[in-house]
Amino acid sequence: MIFESIFAILTPQFSKTGVFMAGSNTPMMQQYWDLREENPGFLLFYRMGDFYELFDDHAITAAGVLGITLTKRRSSKDGDEGIPMCGVPFHAAEGYIAKLIKHGHKVALCEQTETPEEAKKARGYKALVKREIVRLYTGGTLTEESMLKAEENNYLLAILNEKNTIHLAYADVSTGEFKSSTTTADNLGAELSRLNPKEVILTESTGEKFISELNPFAKGLSIISSRYFMKDQAEKKLLNTLKVKTLDAFGFEHDGQIAACGALLQYISDTQTGKMPTLQNPQVVKNNSYLYIDPMSRQGLELTQTLKGEKKGSLLSVLDKTVTSSGSRTLASWLNTPLQDLTEIHNRQNVITAFMDNTRLCEDVQKTLKNSADMHRSISRITLERGSPRDLLAIRNTLNILPALQTQITQVNGEKIAEISKNFDGFEALNSLLTKALEDEVPMLARDGGFIQKGFCPQFDEYKELSDNGMNMLKELEKQEAERTGISSLRIKYNKVWGYFMEVTKTHADKVPN
Repeated sequence: MIFESIFAILTPQFSKTGVFMAGSNTPMMQQYWDLREENPGFLLFYRMGDFYELFDDHAITAAGVLGITLTKRRSSKDGDEGIPMCGVPFHAAEGYIAKLIKHGHKVALCEQTETPEEAKKARGYKALVKREIVRLYTGGTLTEESMLKAEENNYLLAILNEKNTIHLAYADVSTGEFKSSTTTADNLGAELSRLNPKEVILTESTGEKFISELNPFAKGLSIISSRYFMKDQAEKKLLNTLKVKTLDAFGFEHDGQIAACGALLQYISDTQTGKMPTLQNPQVVKNNSYLYIDPMSRQGLELTQTLKGEKKGSLLSVLDKTVTSSGSRTLASWLNTPLQDLTEIHNRQNVITAFMDNTRLCEDVQKTLKNSADMHRSISRITLERGSPRDLLAIRNTLNILPALQTQITQVNGEKIAEISKNFDGFEALNSLLTKALEDEVPMLARDGGFIQKGFCPQFDEYKELSDNGMNMLKELEKQEAERTGISSLRIKYNKVWGYFMEVTKTHADKVPN
């Protein structure tokens, strides 16, 4: 705040509305302001060549958080003092965005959707390069591995307050978990401390007093249009997303739960620019199925983190002998949500006891699970079209262990184990496809290539051969045609107008075949 105040005093020629007081905006800057106005509340990362640039107060904010140099962009007009500006390299943007998110900011990512050459060819020499928002980053909608903690859920929570009856809908976009519940105003603090949401969305009609009560528990508050929480619109969003004709089978107990779930889905769709992750069917959690623990008691118990906010030294750190990220998240969820349903408690105890009574089997299962990966998060990235070859490999490697894992756990008797075992069936075709398609070692980025096995797709092999050896093939073709026609000066050339063509000198024009 001090930095921004000083900068405002030193540069009074700028307004925070994005309008220059000195001179008019260039077409490019006007495009910037238009995109920024469409995404209020988001810091706009505006792609310019190899950098994402930020301007005006966005640049001031980002430079202060990221510790990068703040400069000015000036026009050619006399007396133009310039506009605050900073930038980050496009290839390193993810790290900078993660830091901004950690500090409570949201980021809109704007990409060039054509090259400058394409723009000039289509619309003239002075044509403006087309740009559009391709991603909205918020604390509760992250899927990037580098921005998430492997052992923690990353919940997005929607809250609807109806006369002190509080309806909740929460999802982890990175894993697909999707649940809803209803509680009271008195128990809301307990729910917030249990879920530890990374972002909370509220209707714009939410009272200031209620919002102020949330601040100690919520890391980020996002206010959205009240129409998202309208029951009819929310129900329609749920039906379309779940691809069902009725919600009767999902066990919603209140219209408010439907409203909160629909608003949550709409917000996810908006921030993912129309794409939707693969979410599980919404599970309605009964408010008497688990024990409410008030925030102060939870803090004192140090269930999943100490008073200093660290996992080390907590009950979770002592008990966590899991070998997978999803296992660690599940254990944390169990500790955060102590069961009250006696039947469920006995079911869980029976399964745990069965494994504890067979130490050798338990060790074998752990050994098998070590070869798995965080498949839920890989699937989420792929469905949102931001997956990598390593995500595909993670899915393949996890599917590979299912037969062995199924054989191992069926050695334990019990209905619950049999129920779990059935979930392993039906993935043989997908596993076979990925095994045939993928190399054992793959790059981090798809653009680096080299992750599809040769022979998997003959047409792809042909294209790859052309890509890898295209110039050599052209040279060989040039040599063959020169020998066939007797034109020693024949050359294969390329330009943007004609593409590839054969060129001969006038002296050999009579040798060119008809």
